[in-house]
Amino acid sequence: MRAAGLLGVLLLVPAGAGAAPIRLVVEPVSFGVERLDPLYDASGLQSRVAPRIGAGLGCDLGHGLQAGLAVGTASGTTTFGLLVAPTARVVRTDWSLELRGRVPHDLLGWKLQGALGVGRLRLGYHPDHIVLDTSAGVIAVDLPPVDAWTRLAAAEVLHSFGRAEVAMRCAWRFYALDVAGTAGTRATDAVDLQAGLVIRVSPF
Repeated sequence: MRAAGLLGVLLLVPAGAGAAPIRLVVEPVSFGVERLDPLYDASGLQSRVAPRIGAGLGCDLGHGLQAGLAVGTASGTTTFGLLVAPTARVVRTDWSLELRGRVPHDLLGWKLQGALGVGRLRLGYHPDHIVLDTSAGVIAVDLPPVDAWTRLAAAEVLHSFGRAEVAMRCAWRFYALDVAGTAGTRATDAVDLQAGLVIRVSPF
């Protein structure tokens, strides 16, 4: 529902007299690193920092505004916080729909841009089941994917090169996960940091 509402706003923004024509923007690649919230420490994640790669599409709406749809992925390994347990690879895939706003002035060709958006995060386990050898016997555990709605805020410093644009980007991803503890399961807020480079190209 949030994504649909934001999309409606994006489509309405350029309406009206004097609106600039919509221009397609392709993001063939984005790459950088992702640092997870300390929430993941208890899961036995071997590293909270991992390389991240992504791609996306966007369109210029005029008046310094741009809409963007992007997808990215990163991964790590976990022992589930157990002393003796098999490891599993955790693949984090996220997509986001965002509205970007550009500062009208630049400095030596460099410009500033901010963004707000919503999205969806999926944690997928590989393999999707593990076997634990305990004193009570062998226990098989299924590992279904975990999904969470996300919000994001981002800041970019960018420079144009003809039809291409390179952006240095920092983004913060906000969401909540159900975490089991001694007092039971409760929703726990998390904030991840993503940093890297984004290449955007206008094919027309």
